Amino acid sequence: MYEEKNLGPAVEMANKAAAAAAEAAEAATAGNMEAATAAHGNVVAGCRGCHSQYREKSPEGGYRFKSPE
Repeated sequence: MYEEKNLGPAVEMANKAAAAAAEAAEAATAGNMEAATAAHGNVVAGCRGCHSQYREKSPEGGYRFKSPE
């Protein structure tokens, strides 16, 4: 989706968030809740950063891409 809109930085943010999600799942499966919580924080930060930069709330309640400025 981001590739189609030529938003390289958004692709990077999404990839980092996906890697953090995998880390969180792996840590949780291993029973390491401290590491899982830390990785979850990285997921949230990645999502929040991307959404604040590239997305906006739609009237329907979801999100859409921000209009180019």
